[in-house]
Amino acid sequence: MALYQDIRKNKLMALTNAVCNFLKNVDIDDIIDQLFIKSDNPLTWELIKKFEGVVLNCKLHPERAIKDVRNFLISNTEFIKKNNLYRDFLDFYYLVYINCHTKGIDNLIFPAYLSIVLEQANYLSEEGKMLVGLHTDGTLITLPDTYPNLEKAVIEFYSKIKSHKASTDQLNTLRKSYKKYGFDVKNPNDISLISNNEQAVSNEFHSLMSIVDEDYVDMLPIPHYEPYPVHITPIRQWFGTDKYIEHLRERKYILPSKGVTCVFKNAGNIQEITFREKCLEDKIIMLYKVKMDNNKYISGFYDNKLEFFNDIWKGSGRWQTEVNTVRISNMFENFILEVYAHLTTGMEVIYKKNAGILIVEDMKNTGFYFDTQPVMQIFKLNSKVEKGSGERVFERRPFSKSEYIAVEKTIQPLKRKLPEGAKASTNAMKLAKSLGYTLEEGETFVGKFTKSVRVTKKD
Repeated sequence: MALYQDIRKNKLMALTNAVCNFLKNVDIDDIIDQLFIKSDNPLTWELIKKFEGVVLNCKLHPERAIKDVRNFLISNTEFIKKNNLYRDFLDFYYLVYINCHTKGIDNLIFPAYLSIVLEQANYLSEEGKMLVGLHTDGTLITLPDTYPNLEKAVIEFYSKIKSHKASTDQLNTLRKSYKKYGFDVKNPNDISLISNNEQAVSNEFHSLMSIVDEDYVDMLPIPHYEPYPVHITPIRQWFGTDKYIEHLRERKYILPSKGVTCVFKNAGNIQEITFREKCLEDKIIMLYKVKMDNNKYISGFYDNKLEFFNDIWKGSGRWQTEVNTVRISNMFENFILEVYAHLTTGMEVIYKKNAGILIVEDMKNTGFYFDTQPVMQIFKLNSKVEKGSGERVFERRPFSKSEYIAVEKTIQPLKRKLPEGAKASTNAMKLAKSLGYTLEEGETFVGKFTKSVRVTKKD
């Protein structure tokens, strides 16, 4: 427990110092202007004001920033837990994340704001866990940290420096400290590499936490791909990304509820991509999970309403210039949206046929294709519970996009059982009472709503 507190203390110091450094040379008026985000939800609006306030305090009073940020995170954690605002916090996070990218906020202000929001997510999680989603009953979904021992190695090495048992140039001490916790470190650059991988992968999981529930946990990147150092084989480009986005504005087909998996040849390092769609009140979000050639995964999403594509390289800071991650990010976006457009729109390979994706029914019998031409076979996924183990597995079957369409369905008010120990929110109790319902212990209430559902097309 003491070590965990030391880790949290060190992370908070590093975070706060970074935030203050980011904001040091930024004009206060620019911060106020660029951080302005509006929400009609009063609880989300309250969270926005709270976080904007702590960012401004870091700018105005850097000498007390560590104490201020720590007190804020502790009190705000209690505020969120006491009022059961997990959903509101995750919606707020998504709002901030999207706005920070789509509004083009200054690259110094963006990491300052978002890093504090992400640290709030860490404060909501248990020791050694990271927040990755929210169950439909309102309880948090957490997983073990992706790099659980990295902070331990850092603390051990720097504690030896403080006690004069080592100095920063003693590589043997550094190697031993990191090797003890499973990291092969030969020089300080290796530490930077590990740190950047940890940050990128953690942000990748966090970027999905407002979307993932118990039905979408399978879309998380497990086991995760490490993006640095970058060894990405280029994928040929058929058309520009704008063409695919234009097609996706007029989607004709919706994916099966369990999603589809596309298997590839000639797609660079990509072996497979699994696609699923999540229907929210006012939009559809596409989640993707890419299986790379080392059998590890990259996950992200595409917001169809905002036309925003997210990937592991998004906002990767100084690495964008050092290893050109912008180019790689753009290449992934282009190819993944090309495939998504094939799955959900009427787009056809009429022009530049030699470069267009060759869609086949059997990857073992593809016929002729060009050296750089991607070849793809599509499967729909049906889940079942494996007898004996009770584990959920997915069966692959041939997929035809013309089988599936989307329809609007009205869901009537209903009572819902909560997991043991969970309690209905104040809003749920008020809604139930206003409609004349009485909630028993362990029950909550869901109001009437309309959602887009996937159905099999009947000719």
